[in-house]
Amino acid sequence: KMLELLVCPITGGNLSFNRKTQELISLKAKLAYLSKKA
Repeated sequence: KMLELLVCPITGGNLSFNRKTQELISLKAKLAYLSKKA
């Protein structure tokens, strides 16, 4: 799964995906990254 390969660029920690907001969430950094289709 692609999500398992992605890490937060700031902490290097895991990311989770929020389907409703279409964001990748880093709980460790308390940040959200907007996910866009290429």
